[in-house]
Amino acid sequence: MGWRTSLVAVAALAVACGGGGTKAPVKPAEPVALPIAGLATLDGDWHATDVDGWGYDLTIKAGTFNQTIQRTTGSLGPCTQKGTLQDYQQAYGSPYVSPEEQRAMYGGDPYAGQAAAPPAGTRLALVMTYENNACNPDYQGGQMVMLASEYDGDRVTLRTASGWGGAEESHRYERVVAPVTAAPRK
Repeated sequence: MGWRTSLVAVAALAVACGGGGTKAPVKPAEPVALPIAGLATLDGDWHATDVDGWGYDLTIKAGTFNQTIQRTTGSLGPCTQKGTLQDYQQAYGSPYVSPEEQRAMYGGDPYAGQAAAPPAGTRLALVMTYENNACNPDYQGGQMVMLASEYDGDRVTLRTASGWGGAEESHRYERVVAPVTAAPRK
């Protein structure tokens, strides 16, 4: 076999093995934000993990929340937070306006021409009232705004302390679906 035949064989083998060229990585499709029709849209069990490895197990049901935070740093163990959730507009009689939106309304441009908030209908502002906060006992009975956005049916971003002067936190929660079990045989 001549050297030309060898080159043709090597080229054919490279193409057959997928080495004929580099392919651009496939970019995953961006989730489509669905409307959040109200607090009941978020009813269910949710889980998130943050950059420190803390786990957040959240249950929302009929205007209440119950969250267990699995803290992994130092000697901190799990802690719980419980309380009520209420639609911001129903609680205060006016829609929630973020500090960014207020600046934009009065001539500020905090995002260099970008929209200051998700499209109408895809964000829900809630008022959280902590009835039991073992994670931060000093905040017992305290209220905080929580913004729900980027909801796609299976995931939602929850951002707390939005514009109320507290430390903001944002977590991307995934809906926890209980495994389907077979019905017992009779």
